[in-house]
Amino acid sequence: PSRFLTAGLRNRNAPLLFYGTKVLGAAGCPLVAVLLLQLLTTRPWWSNLLMAGAASLGGWYGPDVWLRYRMASRQQHIVEGFPSALDLLVVCVEAGLSLDVALNRVAHELARMHRELSQELQILCVELRSGRSRQDAFRRASQRMQIEEVQGFMAVIIQTERFGTSIGQALRIHADGLRILRLRLLPELSTDLLGRRDALVQPREKAALPCIHHQQQLGEAAEGSY
Repeated sequence: PSRFLTAGLRNRNAPLLFYGTKVLGAAGCPLVAVLLLQLLTTRPWWSNLLMAGAASLGGWYGPDVWLRYRMASRQQHIVEGFPSALDLLVVCVEAGLSLDVALNRVAHELARMHRELSQELQILCVELRSGRSRQDAFRRASQRMQIEEVQGFMAVIIQTERFGTSIGQALRIHADGLRILRLRLLPELSTDLLGRRDALVQPREKAALPCIHHQQQLGEAAEGSY
């Protein structure tokens, strides 16, 4: 069930609906495929049987592909908004707000720009207000999101709570460390982007060379005629 929470599916019936969709897809897709093949083609029966088997596999594994895509997309959106949330949280804590109040403020500030991260922070705030211990609430949030940066942040909060150190100072050090890590990754990212750009541009340039050469020949022929 944790992967459904990671994908943002918090309905209690989400696992039942998911596996029901897999069963219906595995049973219904081959029937539809065989019906369409019988109506539209004249293939032999064994070919239709192979297509029905492929359709059954697609109907069974299709929901898994969709769930993995939804998990990855949601995690990517959370990662994109996490640096802003961390910087805003540091400012709020250093301004004198308690951690619980600061988290609630950050969750409301990010509601428009980073909706997925705001939802996770709001759930965390609700669990803290309901009486759950801070360590348990942060551990559950880390398990829901399954993101390395968030897990590191949660671990910092848990250790700070356990040893009684300054939360503001710990958050500042953690934010600076993440910022340095992102700066170190920028050259690798730019190199990768340049490589992809060259891989896209060079085939286009090679494809355009015959056209350019042909236009030059036409121009030379026109000048020779005059």
